[in-house]
Amino acid sequence: MSDDDFSLGVFLEGVAKGGIVNKPAMAEAIAALVIANAWGEDQLRRQRPLEVSDHDDRWLVEGSYNKERKAEDVGPVEIWIPKRDGRILDLGLPRILEVPPEVKEIIRKARKDGQG
Repeated sequence: MSDDDFSLGVFLEGVAKGGIVNKPAMAEAIAALVIANAWGEDQLRRQRPLEVSDHDDRWLVEGSYNKERKAEDVGPVEIWIPKRDGRILDLGLPRILEVPPEVKEIIRKARKDGQG
C-alpha cells in the first residue's frame, strides 16, 4: 500500500464518520497534548477545564484560565482543530496586559475626534 492509498483511505474513512476528529472528547484530548507540549503540564493544569465548541467543520478548544481577562497574566488558550484531519489550524496563548489610564485617555480622545 502506498502513502497515497493510505491517505485516501484515511480521508474517506474520516468523511464517512464526520471527520477523523468527530467527537468533542477527541478534540479536547488533542488540545491537551498540544498545550502540554507547547507550554508544559503546569499550564495545562491552569487551563483546565478545557471547553470544546462545535464550529461546523472544526472544533474550538478554549482554556478556562483568566477567561474574564481580569488579571495581568496569560489568558485562555485557543486551539482550532478541523474535524476532517485533526491538524492544528491555529494555536494561541494571549498575554493580558493592563492598559494604563493615560493610554485609555488617549484612546478615548482619538475615538471622540474620529467621530467628529
